Order: sequence, then structure tokens, then C-alpha cells
Amino acid sequence: QAAVDRAADGDEIVLRAGRYAAESYREVPYRDVIVRGFIVIDGKDLALAGEPGAVLDGATGPPTTAIIVRAAKAAVSGLTLTGFRFDVQEDDFYEGHGLFVIDAEVRVMDVTISRFQKMGLTGRGTTRLLAERLQIVDGHVGIWLHETAYLALADCAISRNDSSAIAAYDDSVAHVRGCAFEGNQDDGLFTEHRATLYVQDSRVTGNRPYGARAVGDSTFWLIGV
Repeated sequence: QAAVDRAADGDEIVLRAGRYAAESYREVPYRDVIVRGFIVIDGKDLALAGEPGAVLDGATGPPTTAIIVRAAKAAVSGLTLTGFRFDVQEDDFYEGHGLFVIDAEVRVMDVTISRFQKMGLTGRGTTRLLAERLQIVDGHVGIWLHETAYLALADCAISRNDSSAIAAYDDSVAHVRGCAFEGNQDDGLFTEHRATLYVQDSRVTGNRPYGARAVGDSTFWLIGV
């Protein structure tokens, strides 16, 4: 966090190979909740890159969310985010998430998110996400979209999560190409309210109870699935 605070717009922060455990957190309010983050990029345009073997580990130390990006333009690449957990499952504090993005533009490349207790990748507000070669495994909800968040997702794998691979709500939109959604529970792909999900040239297998489910006025477009 100290490196993020010292950085100027346009800087790149490189994490050497190793396991980084949270020792403290920073609180970021959003609507009626407070998100607690191990690393917080707030109002800066930065790149956060991991060398091979760079791991953010939430299994020890205080319960936190791995990375929060708010009102910024950021790139996150080459990192593994694992073991992030909550203190209380249902309260006004959000911990246990992987990458939580609020009203920001973020590019995610070559990132693995695993063994998390809440959501792997979250887009809230006016967020715009571009994610490539993303793996989300053995957690809760893979990707969680709300408000008018937009996601472009390619060449990803989301599997073995105990809830949906993608859950989209409100007026969020996602375009997905060349991804695999396998063995997720509580539906593979789920939309509600007026959310729209376009999925092309992807594999949706072994999800329960449904591979894809649209509720309310939400819409699915499935091509070559």
C-alpha cells in the first residue's frame, strides 16, 4: 500500500516473486457498505504487475479484500490472489473478495483468483472491465456485476465455485468469448433485473442447477456454446 500511495499517475508497481500476506487494510466506503482492502488504488492511474510467483495471500492476518480500485484507471497483471476471507458473512463490511472495482476502468490480464469466500472479480457503479486469461477457481461467486458495470471477458476459465461463474444484475452488460465455465454451483451463468450477457464460442458444462438462467427482464445471447 505504501508503494501505491507514493506512486504517481502512469507508474507501474512490480511485485517480485513471493507470498505477500495482509497485515492491515484500508476502508473504502461504497453506498451502504465499507470495503476493506489489502491494496487500494483510489483516484490514480497505475499498473500493478506481478512477476511469476507473486501471490497476494489473505489466509493469514486480518480479513480483507485483495485489491480495491476506485475512480481510477488501472491495469492488474501476473498476480495470484488467494485465500481472502471475511470476518462476518453478512454485515456492512466487505471482505473476502478478490478484485473489487468501483467506478473505474481496469484491465486484468494473466490473473488467478482462488479460494476466496465472497466474489472473485466485482464490477460496481460505472466500472469498465477488460479481462483476458483470467482464472477464477474454488471460491464463491466468480464474477459479480451491478449497476451499469460493463465487462469484456476473453480466454478465461471459471470453475468449481460454490455459486455462479458470472452473476449480473441491474443494467450491467458482459461480452464473453472463448471461455470455459465448468462445475459451478447455483447456476453457471445468471442474470437478473435488466442485465444482458452475450456469450460466444464458450463451454458451459457441469454447472448446477442450470448452465444459464435469466430472471426478470434480463437477457442472454448464446452463440456457439
